[in-house]
Amino acid sequence: MTTVQERKGPAAKAWGRNAAALTIAGTCLSATHALAAGFSVYEFNAEAIGSSYATATATPSSDYIHYNPAAIGGADDFEAHATFSAALVNSEFRADGGLTAVGTPLGGQTLVDDNVSSAFAPALSFAAPIGGGFTLGLGVHAPWGLNTEYPRDWQGRYYGTNTEFLTLNINPVIAYAPIDGLVIAAGPQIQYADGRLASAIDFGSIGAALSVPGALPGGQDGFGDFEADDWAFGYSAGLMAEITDAITIGVSYRSEIDHNLAGDFDFDLDGAGVGAFLSGATGAFVDGRAQTDISTPWRAGAGVRVEATNRLTLAANAWRTGWSSFEELRVVFDNPLQADEVTPADWRNVWTYSVGAEYAITPKATARLGAMHDRSPTRDATRTPQIPDADRIQVSGGATYRFTKQFGATFTAAHLFVEDAPIDLSRLTPANAFRGDFAGRSEASANILSLQLSYRL
Repeated sequence: MTTVQERKGPAAKAWGRNAAALTIAGTCLSATHALAAGFSVYEFNAEAIGSSYATATATPSSDYIHYNPAAIGGADDFEAHATFSAALVNSEFRADGGLTAVGTPLGGQTLVDDNVSSAFAPALSFAAPIGGGFTLGLGVHAPWGLNTEYPRDWQGRYYGTNTEFLTLNINPVIAYAPIDGLVIAAGPQIQYADGRLASAIDFGSIGAALSVPGALPGGQDGFGDFEADDWAFGYSAGLMAEITDAITIGVSYRSEIDHNLAGDFDFDLDGAGVGAFLSGATGAFVDGRAQTDISTPWRAGAGVRVEATNRLTLAANAWRTGWSSFEELRVVFDNPLQADEVTPADWRNVWTYSVGAEYAITPKATARLGAMHDRSPTRDATRTPQIPDADRIQVSGGATYRFTKQFGATFTAAHLFVEDAPIDLSRLTPANAFRGDFAGRSEASANILSLQLSYRL
């Protein structure tokens, strides 16, 4: 493990020259769902992806700042890393049928291809020792995201047509090495979140339930579309310790961040006039402002890195993610005559486990491979087409090559095997009273490709 020593001059100047440019570039980052548990995105570092994140928490290199802020203590001089990852998703949803809110058969498209969007997830990191055992770093990444899309005429339209959640996380970090072989670090998380929820509204069934003349259940759809954003704050902390010359351990923690997303909710009423009649009679279904609370979960990690030989390194990692705070998604309208829009979730905290290895082929070339088991926080009773999540296994491999002392590149490929995600939702659940019954199954797999460019002064 490289420890922080007393340094001055070029590194501090390099920090100043590059901090502003990297921060501005980071504001352009976004990600869509990359098929990690819940709405997580893990793909911040091609080296870590290559080991299926087995090396994530216990590797003393600043490109691992996203997984453990103490990793920047391994920087001997100014370092900068840029990672570009793409998750190429193959997905489909097969609807098994359903009933409207008043019990009539539900029509619509039953097979939807590409319901889970492919994803692009860039990330930036850099670090520089500033003397006295201290190192400064910055990570810019998109740790949470999803994007599911369905046609407006599909069978599950009352449970969702489009769901998006994108984040940008800016994480300045300061690390300190009180003694050789030990680094502690912490820093704030500054997080921007942007979300969208869109679904059909069965004005025909609502009208029929209220005895509105001419109401046709399942045949007079309107649509609701909610777009909102927010800035919020949290923190990260970590420790990395060299237990022996061959064994390094790391622990890290990223706090929960509580967002209050506020924005516009737009209603598109049906062409038959049922929605307009209901709006006039009740004062509901009127365009206006709304808000929802979403918490991105805490995550605690622990890992070990063992140099088995002078060429072979073995690693293992475990994460615990605190999804239990996601009990429901509730949209609250400024209009007091509009009832809250509620989607039950009841998610659970989950573990993610990884094992992997690195092998130094030559002093300039390193190969790696790994495997991961990633549990889903969703439950069968409340899983929805908005987030059709399920357990998955990842296998991966990749290699790093250092062209010069300053420049290196890493390329990684991984495959995700995702279990089928059954959906079975009932109108007997109060929140689903006007959505009806709906059943189906989401199937997905993904190939992940990642390229990382690294510069060391």
